[in-house]
Amino acid sequence: IDSLIVVAKQKNWEYTLSYYIDGRLVLASESSIWAATQKWLFDIKEKIERKRSSRYDNAPMPYSLYLYGHVFIHQWLVNWEKISHGCVRMPGLYQEVLYHNTKVWTKVLIVL
Repeated sequence: IDSLIVVAKQKNWEYTLSYYIDGRLVLASESSIWAATQKWLFDIKEKIERKRSSRYDNAPMPYSLYLYGHVFIHQWLVNWEKISHGCVRMPGLYQEVLYHNTKVWTKVLIVL
C-alpha cells in the first residue's frame, strides 16, 4: 500500500485521522465520527470538492472523499458529540490538505 488513511478511536467520541505515504506519517489531526460508522478497510471512491448533503438539508461537506453509502471524509466542525450521521469530519485546513494530497482508491482504515 503506497498510502493509507487511518481513523482510530482514542477515547469516548475522540478520534484521530492519520495519513501515511510509504509508511511515513505525513498528516495527523483530530477528527470526529459517529460510533455507528462501519469499521473496515475502504477505498476512496470519488473526490468532490464542493459536495452538499442530499440527506441533511443541503448541508455543506467541503473537500469530500467518498467512502461508501452516504459516508464521506469531509471538512466540518470537529466535536466530541454524536451529531455526525456517519461521516468522518476533519477541521479546516487539515481536510483541504488531505483532499489535495490523496487519490481515488487510497485505502482508508477505520478502527475502534
